[in-house]
Amino acid sequence: MLGFLLAAVALYTAFALLWEDSRGWEIVPVGRLGPARQATRGSLAMQLRDIERQAGVRRTL
Repeated sequence: MLGFLLAAVALYTAFALLWEDSRGWEIVPVGRLGPARQATRGSLAMQLRDIERQAGVRRTL
């Protein structure tokens, strides 16, 4: 029973993200919270605000 529930959640999430990627906007809710919601709905300035402290960003050489 738990396997079917997990499979249903995985299929729902996969199709929701696929539709969002193909349309460019959220069609069905996926449940993003906090920074994940800001990454998709926030402005570019908001997304780049703390980029110098993100993993993989080098300091100047």
